[in-house]
Formats: sequence, C-alpha cells, structure tokens
Amino acid sequence: MAIYEARAPEYWDARDWDFDAARRRARAAWNGVLSRATARGLTEEQETIYYTALYHAFVQPSDMADADGRFRDARGKVQTARTGRHYTSLSLWDTFRACHPLYTLVTAECRISSRRSSRSTGRSATCR
Repeated sequence: MAIYEARAPEYWDARDWDFDAARRRARAAWNGVLSRATARGLTEEQETIYYTALYHAFVQPSDMADADGRFRDARGKVQTARTGRHYTSLSLWDTFRACHPLYTLVTAECRISSRRSSRSTGRSATCR
C-alpha cells in the first residue's frame, strides 16, 4: 500500500521471473478453468467462438489485493481480505442472468470470497 512496500522483494511476485515459465503457468491456469465447461459436437469455428466467449466471461473480475491481502476499499481505506483475495472490475450490467450462474457452476469454490469482496465495494464478484 506504500511505495517502499511495492519495491520490497516479498511484494514483487516476479522476482525470479522467467517469461516462458510464466506463459506455461498462465496457459495451464486458463486451460484449467476453460476445461470445466466443455461442449461437444461443435465445428472448429463454433469451438473457437465458444472458448473465446468463455475466456471473455472469465477475464474479469480482477484480484486487486496486494501479496499480503491488503487493498483499498471504495473510500480509499486500507482493508485486509480474509481470504487474501479481493475481487473487483466486474461489470454488473445484466451479468447476473448469464455470467453469474456460469461462475457458480464452473467456479463454485470461489463464491465465499466473492461475497466478502462485495461487502466492502457494494459490488458482486467471483474468481477464476
């Protein structure tokens, strides 16, 4: 939450950063989420559309907590997320009809921390 903390190695997620390894981890993480909701009998073009849409549904929300779980709430006050994660950036424009049921089915383990996130921001959220 302060500049000196951002510069401290324990707050820097990428101190031993390797681009290729990071790319492999990101691909594996996304494949883990995308593989939870599969569709059969699609053409190659339909499959591309399906997985692109699924990816777009899970691009948000973002975890805005620091490495130690701290974040600034809507009033700018420093809070600490009980789960270490605080989700934000989720558009609520009609997402409760389609995205939220999808999130509940595909990432049910994330619902508790998302409810906690919404208490401080007044907005709902989920995770990947």
